[in-house]
Amino acid sequence: MYKHVILVATLVFLMGFAGARADWLDDAWSSKSTMLHGNPAITVHPDGVSVVLPKETLDEAFAQRGMTREDALRAFLGRYSPQCSHVLDLNTAQPNLTVELRIQAATALEDLPAKTLDEMFGAMETVKVPSKAAASKGTGKGGYAVPRIAQAFTTLPERSVYSIDYAPDRIVHCIAPQDPTS
Repeated sequence: MYKHVILVATLVFLMGFAGARADWLDDAWSSKSTMLHGNPAITVHPDGVSVVLPKETLDEAFAQRGMTREDALRAFLGRYSPQCSHVLDLNTAQPNLTVELRIQAATALEDLPAKTLDEMFGAMETVKVPSKAAASKGTGKGGYAVPRIAQAFTTLPERSVYSIDYAPDRIVHCIAPQDPTS
């Protein structure tokens, strides 16, 4: 009986650890997380990948017992890597995969460089946000409102490079689209 109690307690502990570890990964690309903390990014290169993670996402990963940056990158890429890329085969294990990590953080608008603000405002001129109020008051072009910036996120200039043993969480079947025929 004593062995059964120890076995059950061990299983509950391990399940709790696995569940806690999954929380930060589940939230990493959720709409709530990206709205509050910024949007992660993965860029595939022939010789490795570049990853941008919001600071808060990394903080959540580090809150897990014993998790390092390499562990966080391995878990993040295992879950979210673009496995059907012709640039680098991430559908198979990649020992010593080179991973460049950059951190994204919330930034006050007044702290952004003028060039960045000009680019952002220029891009906003092309965004059409439907608005019933703007249409009824005639304040926007064709019923569109002017977008409002609630939060800005920037990628910090510091870069860290890691070498990790990558393995996808699951293998996917990649399908190449056929050439269109008329």
